[in-house]
Amino acid sequence: MNLFYMWFNNEVIFFGVNDDGNRLTDNAESSYHSGVELSAAIQSSDALRFDANFSYNFNRYNRYITNVVVFDPSFNTVGVIASDFSDNTIPGFPELIGNLIVDYRADRFRLTYRFRGIGRQFVESSNNDSLSIAGFGISSVTGSVNLAESSLFGRVSLSASVNNIFDKLYIQSGYGGNSFNDTNLNYIDAWGAYFASSGRSFYTQITVAFD
Repeated sequence: MNLFYMWFNNEVIFFGVNDDGNRLTDNAESSYHSGVELSAAIQSSDALRFDANFSYNFNRYNRYITNVVVFDPSFNTVGVIASDFSDNTIPGFPELIGNLIVDYRADRFRLTYRFRGIGRQFVESSNNDSLSIAGFGISSVTGSVNLAESSLFGRVSLSASVNNIFDKLYIQSGYGGNSFNDTNLNYIDAWGAYFASSGRSFYTQITVAFD
C-alpha cells in the first residue's frame, strides 16, 4: 500500500479556450493531490500471473479565487466577477483508477489481457455533475510468439494486439470553463468540450532483437 500527498503553490490549471481555440491557463493559489494506492500480484503457476492495482485520488483546490467573465445575451464580454472555487475538485483528475493484468507464458508463446478502469472526471472548476465525464472500463489483449532465435539473425518475434476489445464508446477526456450571464449574476454557468475514444483497433508488429 502506498500513501501520497503533494502540496502545490500556484499550480497551473486549464480553464477554457480563447477565440482561436487555444487552451487558457491560470494559477490556483494553493492545491493538493493525495490518495492511496493498493497493489497485489499472484503467481498462480509457472505460466500464469495476475497483477492488479487500485488507487483513490483526492485532488482539490485549497484556495482558488479567479475572475470569471460576464457575457451579455449576444455573448459580448461586459465584465468579470471574482469567483471562489476553493475546496472544489480539480478538473481532469479522476478519483478512481484501477488496472488488472493477466499474463500467460508458455514456451515461445505469451498472451496478456489488460483491463483499465477510470472513474468520473470533472471538466471545469464549478464541478457541474451534468458536464462530468462518466467512468469507463476498457479491455485489451496482446499475443506474441517467438518465431526464431539465432546468433546471426537475433531473436525474431511476432505480436498482435486488440485494443478496446468490446468496441466500447466512451468519452476519454475533456475540458471546460465557467462564465456568468449578466441577467443572472447569482448563477455561474459552465460548459464542456470532449474528446471521444477510438473504437476497437488492431495492430501487429515483428520485432528483431540482438543481445
